[in-house]
Amino acid sequence: MTLGTKLKMSSAFHPQTDGQIERTNRTLEQMLRSFIGPTQDDWDDLLLVVEFTVNNSVHEGTHEKPFILNCGRHPTTPATLSQQRQNAAASQYHYRIANTLFVVQLEEAGTPTQDIGDFPPQMKVLADEFKEVFESIPDGLPRDRAVGHTIPVEPGKLPPFRPLYCLSPAEYEEAKQQIEEYLRKGWIEPSASPYGASILFVNKKGGGLRICVDYRALNKITIKNRYPPPRIEDLFDRLQGAQWFSVLDLAQGYHQLRITEEDNPKTAFRSPFGHFQWRVLSFGLTNAPASFQRAMNDVFREAIGYFVLVYLNDILVYSKTEEEHTQHLKWVLGKLREHKFDARLWKCHFYKRELEYLGHLVGNNRLKVDPKKMVAVQNWPVPQDVGQIRSFLGLANYFRRFLENYSTVVAPLTALTRKGSAWEWTRQCQEAFDKVKTKLTNAPVLVLPDLSQPYEVVTDASTVGIGAVLLQEGRPVAFESRKLSSAEQRYTTLEQELLAVVHALRTW
Repeated sequence: MTLGTKLKMSSAFHPQTDGQIERTNRTLEQMLRSFIGPTQDDWDDLLLVVEFTVNNSVHEGTHEKPFILNCGRHPTTPATLSQQRQNAAASQYHYRIANTLFVVQLEEAGTPTQDIGDFPPQMKVLADEFKEVFESIPDGLPRDRAVGHTIPVEPGKLPPFRPLYCLSPAEYEEAKQQIEEYLRKGWIEPSASPYGASILFVNKKGGGLRICVDYRALNKITIKNRYPPPRIEDLFDRLQGAQWFSVLDLAQGYHQLRITEEDNPKTAFRSPFGHFQWRVLSFGLTNAPASFQRAMNDVFREAIGYFVLVYLNDILVYSKTEEEHTQHLKWVLGKLREHKFDARLWKCHFYKRELEYLGHLVGNNRLKVDPKKMVAVQNWPVPQDVGQIRSFLGLANYFRRFLENYSTVVAPLTALTRKGSAWEWTRQCQEAFDKVKTKLTNAPVLVLPDLSQPYEVVTDASTVGIGAVLLQEGRPVAFESRKLSSAEQRYTTLEQELLAVVHALRTW
């Protein structure tokens, strides 16, 4: 064996032989320790604090980073890995959407227009009578309503803040434009708050960039509002017998509610153009859906379940006859005008016999998966990590009502999401993935239940899971399934069959 040494020259890309680098790193480490919270679980998020040691900020004159101009590439810094992780998480979230948010979506200024001539004659009359409802949202704060959004935080928690993320030149210009627009509208204001979330960007479906505010740190310490959201399954069950449908979409719905003045500072976010805070409700705050749903329920309480369904800012009006539908629409539009809520005319649909609502096609006493969702499933790539598996299962779970023995089919995929499980994409995983896609793209048409008619329940059991289907006149109303626990898997066949019956009766 030959022992020896090898000369390594110090450079900007290979600083390991530079003693000054070691001293600098110790200083940076001490600085980071002073920022990290008591639990130390946010240390990787704060790596951006040391970005000042690299020429990695966009210069106002060149609109480029000095490091890129000098070296022709982005530098690899301590924050590179954590920033990639954060960007990936934001991208996955925006695909799942929706639903408890980790980032806030800020809608762009300006809206498309729709010709009133595209609507049925009776709707043209209503649109003229209630034209205030369909006008653009005026600048300034919305009406001070009985329901305002509050942000209660856990006692003793320090105000979270995050360092600025690096922005590309395109992101820089987009952030400047949107922030100026919201300042002009009066929806945000300059802030001196100790709170400070970061802004980042994700790609929009139609192209371009969408500015977001990362409220994950604030959401961690926010006391959760337990106001119940509607069960989507229950919403559709109310539509049996309806023949006419209309959907109204509230314009920038969340922004039509105020945040209580004392809680405005908690929404503060940092940008290259200053420190700002929200005055109206914004996406991404953990309790935002609960506050908005409460406000909608208060407005339409008298009619919910009779001829109105409300899920956040999507309002469905349904009726058995065309004459009834006109009266129901007048009542709903009157309530919106009374409470000064504005709707987007170009996203509303009126007097339809079948329409899309919450990812489903409803009409003629039938319920189907929206074909656009089927296309998304067909084009879904093979997952490469646990996060992508969860995204796929999130979409599949949403439509499990259409899938027979769903829990048994996806068992190999759900096993990959268990804590401590090693990632291994096996043949069984691929078969399960393909089978779910096939089932979703060929999902059956369900009938809406007639509450006055009897039901039939058919159950099944296997060594992996139990399943059931609810029928009326031999046609499926809904499918249900769940995986068996390790103890239940040791039941006898008869016990598992009885367990399936009990589960079905508890569900329906």
